[in-house]
Amino acid sequence: MGLINNGNFRITTNSFHVVFSAMNFTFVQVFWIVLIIIALRSVKRIIVEKGWTLKNFIRVEDVDDEGE
Repeated sequence: MGLINNGNFRITTNSFHVVFSAMNFTFVQVFWIVLIIIALRSVKRIIVEKGWTLKNFIRVEDVDDEGE
């Protein structure tokens, strides 16, 4: 049984559980959290590389009501 114990943070290799002081996460939950973080960082990197801002997706135009 491999056991790493560092106060607030403990990993047991035989059960594949990561245990924080107040919260218990299963390996699958940690896996999905890491996957979502990687995906969000990738999307952010793509947006920065393309130079997109919120202004690119919002168009403000004057409406001429006198023509009606």
